[in-house]
Amino acid sequence: MLPVASRWEIQGGDITLCKFGGIGGDYKLLMGECAGTTGPANCGTYVWAQFRDWPLWEHRLIYGPYIHHIAGIHGKLAASLYEFCKYVPGLVPDPVEPAREEIEKILRS
Repeated sequence: MLPVASRWEIQGGDITLCKFGGIGGDYKLLMGECAGTTGPANCGTYVWAQFRDWPLWEHRLIYGPYIHHIAGIHGKLAASLYEFCKYVPGLVPDPVEPAREEIEKILRS
């Protein structure tokens, strides 16, 4: 039997990423927006993404409390995720890009 691996490139454009994590009962939802871009073919399901400040993303992902998978959806939805956190007791929004101040400005308009 031969192993099979699919190769599917996800469509680019505006993408919102989010990641849920918690330590000791403190829960956070990381959220941010990026743009899909072109890159070399890869195995599995993938998309190449471009960030305004990759070192900021990298720092937040490494120093957590985020452990594994990340979810993505097409569109600019960080403000919606930020607002969602208001309705889940104990869930703290952790925006990356746009920053908290930018998201709050979006929600006021």
